[in-house]
Amino acid sequence: MNKAFETQLTEQIKSIITQWDEEGIYAISFFVYTPYNSPCEFAISYNTEADVARAKTSFASAAEIRWNYAFWRQNTTYILNPYEGDKNHEDLMMAVSGIAKALQTEGFVREKFGAIPIIVHELEYYDLVRDATKNANPNGEAKDFLQALENMFA
Repeated sequence: MNKAFETQLTEQIKSIITQWDEEGIYAISFFVYTPYNSPCEFAISYNTEADVARAKTSFASAAEIRWNYAFWRQNTTYILNPYEGDKNHEDLMMAVSGIAKALQTEGFVREKFGAIPIIVHELEYYDLVRDATKNANPNGEAKDFLQALENMFA
């Protein structure tokens, strides 16, 4: 990804996150998805403690409800949609992981919400998701998510 693109993407992300004012935000989602034979999509969202309480079910663990995107509210804001080019999936995952890392390192997220993780993911959780999320949270903000991920696949 070129630097101008990453700078533009960072500014869009910051603009959207700055507008979030809901209580209890505990995690941010950077969702990268590539539908079959389509360009990549990228969207951001968040989940709250109240969302976790509403999603409680008898068939899922507390950790799964908290960290599995399928249980999240799906309050996404699309930044890149399928009509905005042909970006490579893995390149986009790593680019947004780098942007997330910068947001964490410069204190942007901490100033707004405290020490919460940015989860870089798609619909399935696998090694690239783990690695991108670990990179995105250099101060251990995603330790609970990474532990839950390890437990889900143990």
